[in-house]
Amino acid sequence: MYVKRRILIAVPLASALLIIGGGNVRAQSKEFNGLRYQLHQPLGADPSKKYPLVLSLHGAGGGGWPRGLIRKPMQSKHPCFVLVPKTSGTWINPQAKDPQLSEEQIAAYSPRLQRHVRQSLARARGGKAKDLLKVFELVEKIRADFPVDENRVYVIGHSMGGMGSWYAIWERPEMFAAAVPSSGVLPLWKDRKRLVPVPIWAFHGSNDRRVPVEATRLMFDSLKKLGGRMKYTELSGAAHGSSKIAFRFSGDDPKRGYTTQYSSAACDKTPDVWDWLFSQTLANRPDRHR
Repeated sequence: MYVKRRILIAVPLASALLIIGGGNVRAQSKEFNGLRYQLHQPLGADPSKKYPLVLSLHGAGGGGWPRGLIRKPMQSKHPCFVLVPKTSGTWINPQAKDPQLSEEQIAAYSPRLQRHVRQSLARARGGKAKDLLKVFELVEKIRADFPVDENRVYVIGHSMGGMGSWYAIWERPEMFAAAVPSSGVLPLWKDRKRLVPVPIWAFHGSNDRRVPVEATRLMFDSLKKLGGRMKYTELSGAAHGSSKIAFRFSGDDPKRGYTTQYSSAACDKTPDVWDWLFSQTLANRPDRHR
């Protein structure tokens, strides 16, 4: 008689190449310049091909990124790298200038937006880590080290990650082919003209009590006047957890109050959020051919 013994092999997490259960893509957990991150590689990747890269920015609680992206059904349809950096701070550029808004300028906004502006100023002036520049450097490293299609780098995120998505395309519109921010907004003092060429599909719940939906409405109105390429789906009745709908969105549902608006005729009207995202490419951007 004998007893089977399990043999456990310890592998350092920082350098492990992990196989995620359920047919998910492979993940590398590493650190770059003090920034922890996971890189999920395409499932069944062909070494002779290049693949899109999705930068997924988490929310303030560390969650809110769509794990369906790394699972077999999605990877079979849209194989891609998924980069998930982690921060205990914010997705802000530490070099961003303080706008020094006066009380009179803040008072020009509605009461809800005044609160949002003050919170945005507090984040900009606060002592928490501001890791957006590290993220840009990390994206450049991943592009250099892996077979990434440089014309198809995307950024997505919810809540603080949604805010970070707006910040990312505002800071580096030439880096990202498209963005999907959910329940996150750009500070209202930022110049919207920088965003005009970038395809954006924003989602926001109409009953969001944490991040004011009015700010996303203002962003859409501004880009509509400028002839931008923003799609906006306001989710009627939804609260702050709109990412559960946004990152599974496959078409409008007027009965539930889910209707997409388009800021210009240049918007791609593909109804499924992931089909839309992966069809965007820098190669087709008008600003790349000037």
